[in-house]
Amino acid sequence: DKPPREESALSPPRRGPMAGTRLDWADLDKGKLYTYMPLFGLAVRVPVYPNQLIKTRMQAGALPELTLTRAFAHVVREEGFLSLYRGFGVSLLGLAVGPVYITGLETSKSALRALNGQHGLVSNDSIIIPMASGAIGSFIGQCVGVPLDVISQRLQISHGRANFVNIVRELGPAGLYRGFAVSVAQYVPSSALTWGTFDTVSSALRVARTGRHAPLARAVEASGASEWTQDVALCAVSGGVAGTVTGILTCPLDVVRTRLQVLARGDGSGFSVAEVVREIVQTQGARGFF
Repeated sequence: DKPPREESALSPPRRGPMAGTRLDWADLDKGKLYTYMPLFGLAVRVPVYPNQLIKTRMQAGALPELTLTRAFAHVVREEGFLSLYRGFGVSLLGLAVGPVYITGLETSKSALRALNGQHGLVSNDSIIIPMASGAIGSFIGQCVGVPLDVISQRLQISHGRANFVNIVRELGPAGLYRGFAVSVAQYVPSSALTWGTFDTVSSALRVARTGRHAPLARAVEASGASEWTQDVALCAVSGGVAGTVTGILTCPLDVVRTRLQVLARGDGSGFSVAEVVREIVQTQGARGFF
């Protein structure tokens, strides 16, 4: 017997005669997926990049302890508005990480579902498979993303004194993977937590939405929203909750990872995780991790 077709996290329920089933990874047009994903990623990155630059500088200790608004004003006043996009060109290479990550996520999920169908290791609605596939996809993505992240962050804090070629020459192959272990320690559990939370929240909302006497079901019915609108709202809420939970829990690791990737001793060698953690605790206390 063939295992059940795998549902893709990227696809909404089918309409018309196929209503009630879901598109799976094999049904998706990969050409369109790999074309549209970087384009949408670019559309998101343009407005949020300045905030990422400020966050990187604050985490690296390259800015005074200012509020976010004052930090923006400080950078613009000292370096000009365009400095908020320093390293943006290199960061665009990171748009390739998304397709790599999603491919790893969905193909590993399909493989795990098939394996589970053969051996019955866990129940079909268990969050173990979404969490495991999220972890696998993230590890694959980090193999591509960490070198690009290191270069982009170096450019963000360089104040215009470095370029792509100089950074690659200075760091070498090993240096481009500085902080890889911490990145994996942050993003692999983060991805697992994100997809596990997303699956849990979205499943609970679907049950609440279809319950005949549930408050959510009555509210949805009264709104007159189309099924497509309901699906988009459900995914948005589930994704928002998953992102918030993951962001709060992994922020300390993000701070440590950023400092490992952008800070170096006078001889160019990097700091250890213990040294970075100790420095943050001594200079900023627990709040320095957030």
